[in-house]
Amino acid sequence: MRINDFGKKAVDVVSDYATDEIIFALAGADSGLGWYTTDFAKAIDILKNFDPDIAENQEIRDIATVVIAIASNSTDVESNLTRIVYGINEYKKTGKVPTNVGVGTGSASIAKSIETYNKLVDLFGGVSQLKEFMMTERTVAEAKKALMDKAGISTWTALMDAGLATNPGWNDNEVLPSSIILFGPKIGAFWSNLAGLGGTPTIDRWCIRTIYRYRGDMRAKVLPKEMDDFIKENKLEGQSKGSVLSLIEAHSKMFNSILIADG
Repeated sequence: MRINDFGKKAVDVVSDYATDEIIFALAGADSGLGWYTTDFAKAIDILKNFDPDIAENQEIRDIATVVIAIASNSTDVESNLTRIVYGINEYKKTGKVPTNVGVGTGSASIAKSIETYNKLVDLFGGVSQLKEFMMTERTVAEAKKALMDKAGISTWTALMDAGLATNPGWNDNEVLPSSIILFGPKIGAFWSNLAGLGGTPTIDRWCIRTIYRYRGDMRAKVLPKEMDDFIKENKLEGQSKGSVLSLIEAHSKMFNSILIADG
């Protein structure tokens, strides 16, 4: 399989690699199977120790799920749980999810997504009404039209400019949860999984890296540490940067030729 090959045979090869890896991963005790079903529900229930309403108030549970999905961007699990409690408390006071719920490098994008969510709650008339829209599975084109009709906006570009949607990252004929057109292929899919809809992959950096790994094309750039490691492993101290990069490129081409012969 060549790196620039995106034909049917390449798709079949990548699919076979993915299938084998999934089967192997699911055979392990720590496979993560059940995280989006029973495990997530249990995790939410634990939060009732901080806020009793989360045990029985569906709206508060829905807000917790939204915060988990959106604030997960570049945030570790412990920090994310802290932000959930904060987000719930602020929502109960103001009726809005706080835009400063995010921390770290992803805080700006988190704030933007939270702002979109608050606007959409207002547009649809409540959390449950928006959730119903987000969970509806249909083609991307149908979801776009439904949202444009709801907002009274005639073009998709104008809808995104109004902060009510984002690039879904999928073709218009793909059948997906409508949350994808609101929050994109990562957060939109992650939320739908947490909300109980299975089958939609979260297209995040790990997904993309996995596909590149299958294709033998992990990274376009060589990081300084990788170059240092390559120099040490191959005893190339004293060689010019250009010479080392040429050797790395040769190794990469050799590895790709193995993939071509194999696939």
